[in-house]
Amino acid sequence: MTQITAVNSTDQSAQLTILKGGDERTQALSGKVDVAAEGVVIVPPVKGYTVSASVAIDGNTYTTNTVHLPDGAWRLTARLEAGDGVFFFELASQPGDVPDRLVLINTLREPVLFTITAYAADAPGQAVLSSDLVVQPTERLDVGTGNSFAFYAVVDGVVTNTVEVDPGRPGQDVTLQMVEAVTDDGQEGYGLTLVEPTA
Repeated sequence: MTQITAVNSTDQSAQLTILKGGDERTQALSGKVDVAAEGVVIVPPVKGYTVSASVAIDGNTYTTNTVHLPDGAWRLTARLEAGDGVFFFELASQPGDVPDRLVLINTLREPVLFTITAYAADAPGQAVLSSDLVVQPTERLDVGTGNSFAFYAVVDGVVTNTVEVDPGRPGQDVTLQMVEAVTDDGQEGYGLTLVEPTA
């Protein structure tokens, strides 16, 4: 589990975007954190997840039960059953085969919207990341939940560079700093830097 500290060293408010767990085979979870000018925000480590799903059929929207997951290695299947003119839309879960991966499965003939929320380790109920992901009919989507991260910020309307944190640093806390910087074309702008831990 990784704690993220965002330091805004500029005189403008900023919004930090966090992408967690994605790679060439998986979709990342995402979240946005507002950081005041000259401010610091601490994003606690992720402990568990909740997942729900919704679908629109014939002008009606159906929403599943919410599944609470203790970790990020599960298979979640959205399925719709009908009987006596009543629809029952549910999200079934089972432990996954691959560590650090949520597998979202849509068994319907319509696109399904899965909502995944990651919660803080030390503050139950505090959402850290939240993603809405669409899975096309009869398809699946793999979502990474590992400790690899990518970050970028928007400061005064300017998008900074992207900083990736090496997944070879498991469990190590991450500190990012938003700074004033000169852009590649020589203009005043903003940048994002990874603050290396002191030994």
